[in-house]
Amino acid sequence: MIKVLFSLVICFTFSFAILYEESFNPLDEKVLAELNIENSFLKDEKLQQIYNKMLDKSQNNYINKFEEASYLIPQIKSVLKQNGIPDVFLFMAMAESNFKSKTKSWVGAKGIWQFMPATGKIYGLDSSLYIDERLDVIKSTQAAAQYLKRLYGIFGKWYLATLAYNCGEGRVVEAIVRSTLDMYVEQHPEEKNSKKVKKYRKIISLYTKRKTGFTPVYRAYKEIKTWGITPSLEKLLHEQKDLERQYLPKESRRYLRKIIALAMMSNRDYLFSKKADYIFNMGVNSPLVEVDVKHNYSLKDIAKVIDMPYDTLKLINGHIKYDYVPANTHRTKLYIPYDKLLTFNENVDKFKKAKPEDIKFFTTYRVKKGDTLSHIARKFHISVKQLKKLNKLKSSRLRINQKLVFYAPKGVKKKRYSKRKSNKKRVSKKIVHIVKSGDTLSAISRKYGVPYGKIKKVNHLKSNALKLKQRLIIPKV
Repeated sequence: MIKVLFSLVICFTFSFAILYEESFNPLDEKVLAELNIENSFLKDEKLQQIYNKMLDKSQNNYINKFEEASYLIPQIKSVLKQNGIPDVFLFMAMAESNFKSKTKSWVGAKGIWQFMPATGKIYGLDSSLYIDERLDVIKSTQAAAQYLKRLYGIFGKWYLATLAYNCGEGRVVEAIVRSTLDMYVEQHPEEKNSKKVKKYRKIISLYTKRKTGFTPVYRAYKEIKTWGITPSLEKLLHEQKDLERQYLPKESRRYLRKIIALAMMSNRDYLFSKKADYIFNMGVNSPLVEVDVKHNYSLKDIAKVIDMPYDTLKLINGHIKYDYVPANTHRTKLYIPYDKLLTFNENVDKFKKAKPEDIKFFTTYRVKKGDTLSHIARKFHISVKQLKKLNKLKSSRLRINQKLVFYAPKGVKKKRYSKRKSNKKRVSKKIVHIVKSGDTLSAISRKYGVPYGKIKKVNHLKSNALKLKQRLIIPKV
């Protein structure tokens, strides 16, 4: 029995060694070095599992993602290089979105780098009814580079910046404080119940229970850094038994390993056909160029004139929400492939504007007391369904001062509507009368010169009784 067990141990050890030796090479060590990770991490069992799974099942998909993003990858590389960000972070973009600018997470993060609206705004990414710069390949990559540099400035390690990008700097700071305390107690068992250790444990406990803010935790982080104890990556990724809240979330632990595995796959030359070779040898020279385009010009027409697929033009201009260049004069830049620049310049006078009915003018409306969705929809000539869809409303309930956006009627210039202080409102060919004290159907009929029977029919009234502040549609005779 002992011999059998010994043989199994030898076989397992041998197979592990073969897996390690055959799967990795010096280029993989370079990947780890760029993230400030020791070479020993190549032996991480979960990293090997993720890597081997990708190697077995995702080869074709992996190559296809690079081919589909062939216009975008050099742009990403160029911006990262300009900002001093290691090459391996190209694969962070792949892990985040597979290089698809239209990617949207369930929490509302968008774009190649998956920026939340608030974070995007901090790093200069504007969002409006017409554009969303989180989907702009160049500007979003510049924002991601600035964010990563800031995180690196805090933690001093690129792998910590990577983890913080995924789960937030607060979670990483908490992880370092907790793991440092655990290591300190391991080294000094007599300090387990000391005031110093209890003090920091309490800070972390209150923070995780959301009974205190981040400032005390960050202050603790600054203080324990002076202890001369530095938790390794292996320590931070270590899964503690019987603990619901690990040092780092499971998603973040896998996220880092996935980026490393994706980067190492690009080092496997034998995986790729000659067709795909060029993808991994692409430099940082930009294949895209910015051009000035007059507002409201049709993207479909531009694509047709410069002889390129419309889908490709939309892909590299994901920040433009609709099929035409928006009218914001400071945002009329369009990206086109560099090899189309000559054709563009020669045909710039041939571009056509989008059809008026295809151009969407937006306006906003603030909900007033007594407003309903049906009333607002009638007022601005759209359906309740469209109004709910445009504003992502799950029900018909409204609140005072709630802001609604909608398409203005055709031919109506973009403007902000306000409520007039009068008893009647014009809505296209109809008038809305608000019933006041003393009003009767016959009096209203005489006032507007409309038979009261017609007023009853249009408003579906079953009797002549009226309510104060009731809204009546007065049809045109």
